[in-house]
Amino acid sequence: MTGLDFSENMIVSAQENSKEYPAASFVIGNALDTKLPDSQYDIILERALVHYISNLQACINEVFRLLKPGGTCIIHDRTPEDCLLEGSPTFKRVSF
Repeated sequence: MTGLDFSENMIVSAQENSKEYPAASFVIGNALDTKLPDSQYDIILERALVHYISNLQACINEVFRLLKPGGTCIIHDRTPEDCLLEGSPTFKRVSF
């Protein structure tokens, strides 16, 4: 598992909170140009990211570059405002 964030503070926090998971690695990087190897990931989770991205197409292109064929991308993005919205055909809410 590889975690990527542009914030050094977030990387340090993630490293501290995952000490019991030696397979987890974390790097400082840019979601639009991660510098990670092509076609290496089965799943990519983008959490609390897309509302910060000005070039969403570049971000999606990077996801497709990183995913293995048949891989999955999960985008999870919530703001305080959308937490108050009701679900609808155009605004999906998923509970686990």
